[in-house]
Amino acid sequence: MAIIFSGKFDTKQKRLIGEIRSLFVQTCDGYGLIESGDKVAVGLSGGKDSLTLLHLLAFKKRYFPTPFDIAAVYVHVDNAAYSIDLDRVKDLCENLEVNLLVKNFVLDDKRDGENRCFICSRVRRKILFDYTREEGFNKLALGHNMDDAVETLMMNMVYHGKFCSLPPKLDFFDGRLQVIRPIIKISKEQTMLYANLFGFLSVKSGCGFEHVSARHRFRKYADYLEKINRGSKINIFNSMANINNDYLVK
Repeated sequence: MAIIFSGKFDTKQKRLIGEIRSLFVQTCDGYGLIESGDKVAVGLSGGKDSLTLLHLLAFKKRYFPTPFDIAAVYVHVDNAAYSIDLDRVKDLCENLEVNLLVKNFVLDDKRDGENRCFICSRVRRKILFDYTREEGFNKLALGHNMDDAVETLMMNMVYHGKFCSLPPKLDFFDGRLQVIRPIIKISKEQTMLYANLFGFLSVKSGCGFEHVSARHRFRKYADYLEKINRGSKINIFNSMANINNDYLVK
């Protein structure tokens, strides 16, 4: 069972935890992601990113003055190889005093490879959005990190000719539901380290198509750029807020 909010960490580990929590709080406060009275649904994938997000939000709820409610939502595809250790997730949610909601569905699509990955992701996202709105949540927190934003930016530039990525917050359904990304400024490496320190489990059985997806390819491209120049990912991420219009083709 995971340590809840603190434990026997050495100085280096405490510094890392502090840095990640600081980035999380700065993102929440800087973009107004969490407000008094919010009902926040946390979309769980079972991976370490979403579990880190859940832990950070529970930490904020317990130790910060802004009152808000949290629930975790997991959308399970009954006929997919992808699965999580739901019992351990339930234990974690119970210890964090967070209600866990599980929504099951069957994916009615026989395609293989990248297309099936895209369809599955799109259907899961739609169910997650609709379910959280129906349950009366006004915000849906997703565990996208900085690496996800960089990969999405690169994909949109290459495939769609657009300079756009994953915003920290975005309204849906005429503002009745707002998607928020509180760990968007935290790198995947940081989320992995944080999750490992607190003993979070990862996915029990991964998707069989994840290694043939477009996102997986762009993840490798981003990793390659990071090898060429340490700091490439954060530079690409920061470029979205550092646009020089004088040097762009219009």
